[in-house]
Amino acid sequence: MGRQQESKKYQLGEAFIILLRQEPLEKITINQICNQAKVHRSTFYRHFEDKFDLLRFCFQAFMLENLDSQNVIRSIVETIDGDHKLFRNVLINNLDVNLIDLMIDLLTETIIEGYHGQLRSEKLQNWLNSFLNASTDINMTARMLAGGILTVLSDWIENNYQLSPEKIIEYFANFEEIFN
Repeated sequence: MGRQQESKKYQLGEAFIILLRQEPLEKITINQICNQAKVHRSTFYRHFEDKFDLLRFCFQAFMLENLDSQNVIRSIVETIDGDHKLFRNVLINNLDVNLIDLMIDLLTETIIEGYHGQLRSEKLQNWLNSFLNASTDINMTARMLAGGILTVLSDWIENNYQLSPEKIIEYFANFEEIFN
């Protein structure tokens, strides 16, 4: 993919992020995304199948790629804490029950990629491997981890961040120690 094509892809992702800070995912249309990005619908479909495919791209390009590989959990919690509206509109303010399944699928894929050594974060990869190496079914274990992590983070968001980011980080750190 050429530089201009890659630029359009990121332009669409950035437009989508802006819209996600304004309203729930299920209310955002492809036309809104294209208008915000100032591109034609055909450009959108050249890069993405639908807005869920774009969400997957944004998750990987804007969140996973920017994680601090030395402190992954802290990085995730601080990212969520730094953008309340976006994460509330992705994880909480949607009537579409399938969206949480999509998020679990995305995180499951990331966990499996980590198991296969495809993540930048060696610390995250080691943490994931401690769970997955003992598993008789890597896919099922990765999905269980993804569901658990997203449930904790979704509850934190849904309860208006009543626990401090440090308490959430401490919880995951304690969880990590139990299994290492």
